[in-house]
Amino acid sequence: MLLIDAICRGSCFVLPTEIPYSNDELRQIINHCGLTRLNMFPAFLSNVLHEARRDASLLKALQGLEYIMYGGSALDPTDEAWACSQGLHLVNVFGSTE
Repeated sequence: MLLIDAICRGSCFVLPTEIPYSNDELRQIINHCGLTRLNMFPAFLSNVLHEARRDASLLKALQGLEYIMYGGSALDPTDEAWACSQGLHLVNVFGSTE
């Protein structure tokens, strides 16, 4: 799905310098590289969402994304509800490779 969508839209993938990457690097990737879609494991996404509650610039960067995909396990319902209340467009892609 990701590769086909990228090819059809003339997109590119932006990779971080290391895994796991910091929230500062994520913010820079979104703001300076023009990232529009983010795909994360729920555990990492929860950490980002917790930081975004305290960091207005991170929240603003996340709000600028077309959508945030997550899969592999469930996202905490509290985090999901908060993200949706902040206008973040979450997409659960669990099972996309099964």
